[in-house]
Amino acid sequence: MNVIFGAGGFAREVGWLMDDLARQGEMASQVDAFVASDDAPSIGQNIHGTPIVAESDFFARHYRTRLNAYLAVGSPQLKERLHEKCLTALAAVNFPALVHPSVQHDHRSGAIDIGAGAIICAGTTLTTDVKIGDFAHVNLNCTIGHDAMIGAFCTLSPGVHVSGGVALGRGCFVGSGAVFLENVHVHDATIIGAGATVTRTLDQSGTYVGIPARLRS
Repeated sequence: MNVIFGAGGFAREVGWLMDDLARQGEMASQVDAFVASDDAPSIGQNIHGTPIVAESDFFARHYRTRLNAYLAVGSPQLKERLHEKCLTALAAVNFPALVHPSVQHDHRSGAIDIGAGAIICAGTTLTTDVKIGDFAHVNLNCTIGHDAMIGAFCTLSPGVHVSGGVALGRGCFVGSGAVFLENVHVHDATIIGAGATVTRTLDQSGTYVGIPARLRS
């Protein structure tokens, strides 16, 4: 059973990604359900024919079901909470990574390390010696250079460009079109605004905006 946690825009994009993989024979089946919070107005509706169900009902019905879970929400903090809830409320859950067929990357052994539950979307390029942490999201048309590391539970919005040697800590959120220059490191749980350019290491968590990116007061 394949289940997407989330029912918003990114969840629908992940459903498309999985449909493409299924059509190419890289997945055994498509999406069986979208799972949303109990108070979501979309409960009982469907996404292109796939039902949207409430979390509490899903966990009650599928405690012992063997399933693959995909955490398709943008917030790093919400991803972490969903991961913990799945581990405690489901007895037989796996978290496979998803990589769209259009993603360009170094295919040599050991050149790319993609963690459990990571999602790499269409049009992205990973060059060589890149590490993508568990449950990281790399959205549409991103580029990630050599020796870069994207931390667990990070979210990169569309069109982010990460230069070589960059390291993003755990749970960072990066807005659309942001750019990271070579070899900068970014503290855990940092937010980078859309269109920002990170030119230096950020040792303090917070929200950074502008060119060059500066801590917003």
